[in-house]
Amino acid sequence: MKYYNIITITYNSKKYISALDQSMQLPSNWTWIIWDNDSKDGTQEQLKLLSKKNKRSIHFSSKNLGFAGGNNEAIKVAPKSDWTLLINPDSRLSDNFFSECERTLESKGKEYSIISFLVLKDNQEEKKLIDGPGIFITFLGLHGEGGIKEFSLKNI
Repeated sequence: MKYYNIITITYNSKKYISALDQSMQLPSNWTWIIWDNDSKDGTQEQLKLLSKKNKRSIHFSSKNLGFAGGNNEAIKVAPKSDWTLLINPDSRLSDNFFSECERTLESKGKEYSIISFLVLKDNQEEKKLIDGPGIFITFLGLHGEGGIKEFSLKNI
Protein backbone atom coordinates (compact mmCIF):
# COMPACT_ATOMS: atom_id res chain seq x y z
CA MET A 1 0.00 0.00 0.00
CA LYS A 2 1.24 3.50 -0.87
CA TYR A 3 1.04 6.34 1.65
CA TYR A 4 0.08 9.93 0.85
CA ASN A 5 0.43 13.25 2.66
CA ILE A 6 -1.56 16.37 1.91
CA ILE A 7 -0.02 19.62 3.10
CA THR A 8 -2.06 22.79 3.47
CA ILE A 9 -0.52 26.10 4.47
CA THR A 10 -2.92 28.50 6.17
CA TYR A 11 -2.68 32.19 6.89
CA ASN A 12 -5.87 33.99 7.87
CA SER A 13 -7.86 31.23 6.17
CA LYS A 14 -10.78 31.03 8.59
CA LYS A 15 -13.43 31.55 5.90
CA TYR A 16 -12.06 28.65 3.79
CA ILE A 17 -10.76 25.90 6.04
CA SER A 18 -14.09 24.40 7.18
CA ALA A 19 -15.27 23.80 3.60
CA LEU A 20 -11.96 22.15 2.71
CA ASP A 21 -12.21 19.98 5.82
CA GLN A 22 -15.70 18.86 4.83
CA SER A 23 -14.39 17.72 1.44
CA MET A 24 -11.37 16.01 3.04
CA GLN A 25 -12.72 12.45 3.46
CA LEU A 26 -9.36 10.83 4.09
CA PRO A 27 -8.78 7.16 3.33
CA SER A 28 -6.66 5.26 5.87
CA ASN A 29 -3.43 5.66 3.87
CA TRP A 30 -3.69 9.48 3.66
CA THR A 31 -2.66 12.10 6.25
CA TRP A 32 -3.49 15.81 6.19
CA ILE A 33 -0.80 18.11 7.59
CA ILE A 34 -1.88 21.70 8.18
CA TRP A 35 0.77 24.33 8.88
CA ASP A 36 -0.57 27.65 10.13
CA ASN A 37 1.60 30.70 9.44
CA ASP A 38 0.62 32.69 12.56
CA SER A 39 -2.96 33.52 11.52
CA LYS A 40 -4.71 36.37 13.34
CA ASP A 41 -8.32 35.94 12.11
CA GLY A 42 -9.51 32.94 14.16
CA THR A 43 -8.04 30.29 11.85
CA GLN A 44 -6.02 28.81 14.71
CA GLU A 45 -9.12 28.29 16.85
CA GLN A 46 -10.82 26.47 13.96
CA LEU A 47 -7.74 24.33 13.41
CA LYS A 48 -7.68 23.32 17.08
CA LEU A 49 -11.16 21.86 16.58
CA LEU A 50 -10.02 20.03 13.44
CA SER A 51 -7.05 18.52 15.28
CA LYS A 52 -9.49 16.27 17.15
CA LYS A 53 -10.36 14.51 13.89
CA ASN A 54 -8.45 11.44 12.77
CA LYS A 55 -5.65 11.75 10.18
CA ARG A 56 -5.16 15.51 10.72
CA SER A 57 -1.88 16.87 12.03
CA ILE A 58 -1.99 20.58 12.89
CA HIS A 59 1.11 22.72 13.50
CA PHE A 60 1.30 26.39 14.49
CA SER A 61 4.18 28.68 13.58
CA SER A 62 5.01 31.72 15.72
CA LYS A 63 5.68 33.73 12.55
CA ASN A 64 4.55 33.84 8.94
CA LEU A 65 7.08 31.79 6.97
CA GLY A 66 5.34 32.31 3.64
CA PHE A 67 4.09 29.57 1.33
CA ALA A 68 7.48 28.00 0.56
CA GLY A 69 8.76 28.27 4.13
CA GLY A 70 5.56 26.81 5.54
CA ASN A 71 5.68 23.87 3.12
CA ASN A 72 9.34 23.22 3.96
CA GLU A 73 8.54 23.06 7.68
CA ALA A 74 5.40 20.96 7.15
CA ILE A 75 7.37 18.42 5.11
CA LYS A 76 9.85 18.10 8.00
CA VAL A 77 7.11 17.12 10.47
CA ALA A 78 5.06 15.00 8.04
CA PRO A 79 5.07 11.21 8.35
CA LYS A 80 7.00 9.24 5.75
CA SER A 81 4.99 8.87 2.56
CA ASP A 82 5.31 7.84 -1.06
CA TRP A 83 3.62 10.99 -2.33
CA THR A 84 3.05 14.52 -1.03
CA LEU A 85 0.33 16.79 -2.40
CA LEU A 86 0.06 20.53 -1.73
CA ILE A 87 -3.54 21.72 -1.40
CA ASN A 88 -4.47 25.38 -0.83
CA PRO A 89 -6.97 26.19 1.93
CA ASP A 90 -9.55 27.57 -0.53
CA SER A 91 -9.65 24.28 -2.46
CA ARG A 92 -12.52 21.79 -2.48
CA LEU A 93 -11.97 18.11 -3.23
CA SER A 94 -14.35 16.13 -5.40
CA ASP A 95 -15.85 12.87 -4.15
CA ASN A 96 -13.46 10.82 -6.29
CA PHE A 97 -10.36 12.93 -5.57
CA PHE A 98 -8.48 10.33 -3.53
CA SER A 99 -9.22 7.32 -5.74
CA GLU A 100 -8.34 9.30 -8.89
CA CYS A 101 -5.08 10.55 -7.35
CA GLU A 102 -4.07 7.04 -6.36
CA ARG A 103 -4.98 5.60 -9.76
CA THR A 104 -3.16 8.35 -11.66
CA LEU A 105 -0.03 8.41 -9.52
CA GLU A 106 0.30 4.62 -9.52
CA SER A 107 0.13 4.53 -13.31
CA LYS A 108 2.56 7.39 -14.00
CA GLY A 109 5.70 6.59 -12.04
CA LYS A 110 7.75 8.67 -9.64
CA GLU A 111 7.95 12.06 -11.33
CA TYR A 112 4.47 13.36 -11.87
CA SER A 113 2.35 16.38 -11.01
CA ILE A 114 -1.40 16.65 -10.58
CA ILE A 115 -2.82 20.13 -11.07
CA SER A 116 -6.42 21.07 -10.39
CA PHE A 117 -8.79 23.20 -12.42
CA LEU A 118 -9.69 26.65 -11.12
CA VAL A 119 -13.48 26.83 -11.21
CA LEU A 120 -15.01 30.31 -11.24
CA LYS A 121 -16.94 30.94 -8.05
CA ASP A 122 -19.34 33.55 -9.39
CA ASN A 123 -20.76 31.67 -12.39
CA GLN A 124 -23.96 29.68 -12.39
CA GLU A 125 -23.66 26.32 -10.64
CA GLU A 126 -24.79 24.30 -13.66
CA LYS A 127 -22.07 25.75 -15.91
CA LYS A 128 -19.07 25.40 -13.59
CA LEU A 129 -16.82 27.38 -15.91
CA ILE A 130 -13.09 26.90 -15.66
CA ASP A 131 -11.13 30.11 -15.05
CA GLY A 132 -8.54 29.04 -17.60
CA PRO A 133 -6.90 25.77 -18.68
CA GLY A 134 -3.42 27.19 -18.28
CA ILE A 135 -0.73 29.62 -19.25
CA PHE A 136 1.25 29.36 -22.47
CA ILE A 137 4.75 30.66 -23.14
CA THR A 138 6.16 31.15 -26.65
CA PHE A 139 9.79 30.55 -27.63
CA LEU A 140 10.22 34.35 -27.51
CA GLY A 141 9.17 34.40 -23.87
CA LEU A 142 5.79 35.96 -24.56
CA HIS A 143 3.05 34.50 -22.42
CA GLY A 144 -0.68 34.57 -22.01
CA GLU A 145 -3.59 32.60 -20.72
CA GLY A 146 -5.75 30.59 -23.08
CA GLY A 147 -9.38 29.59 -22.98
CA ILE A 148 -10.51 31.87 -20.16
CA LYS A 149 -14.17 31.10 -19.35
CA GLU A 150 -14.42 28.91 -22.46
CA PHE A 151 -14.38 25.46 -20.87
CA SER A 152 -16.90 23.84 -18.57
CA LEU A 153 -16.28 20.95 -16.20
CA LYS A 154 -19.30 19.30 -17.85
CA ASN A 155 -17.27 18.95 -21.06
CA ILE A 156 -14.18 17.43 -19.48
